[in-house]
Amino acid sequence: MRPKLTPVAILTDADIPGTDASGLAPIDRTNAAAARAAGLALVVLEVPAVFAIAKTVAALATARRIPTLLWGVKDEEAGAVMSCGTSLTATDPRAPVFVDKILKGAKPTDTPIEFFSKHRLVINLKTAREVGLNIPAELLKRADRVVE
Repeated sequence: MRPKLTPVAILTDADIPGTDASGLAPIDRTNAAAARAAGLALVVLEVPAVFAIAKTVAALATARRIPTLLWGVKDEEAGAVMSCGTSLTATDPRAPVFVDKILKGAKPTDTPIEFFSKHRLVINLKTAREVGLNIPAELLKRADRVVE
């Protein structure tokens, strides 16, 4: 891919305040700044403010040929080169268990914290080609899903 890639921009919900009427000004500014920096990639953290606009972020980055990694598997169809994170099918069924315990009188602070070890990696080859990346076969073998 790009073994000596630097710098890497990180987009998080802290970048979202101060948006324009469309809500995209900071994202467009981030992508424009990224485009000016040679060899830059964009990592979009798994935060609520970005979930709703993941497709837009990926589209803006791809238009500027910026490789993008989205954290959060639910965004795998958003069009980023890669998406990785905890599988929602692994985490969502656990929520009712905690709600049930709390409704039965357990203190939220007494419920154990669970860490999920099942993560997914999705690679979008179409987007990789659009931004000029060749994904190594070894990485493709490790992917849970490859989007053609």
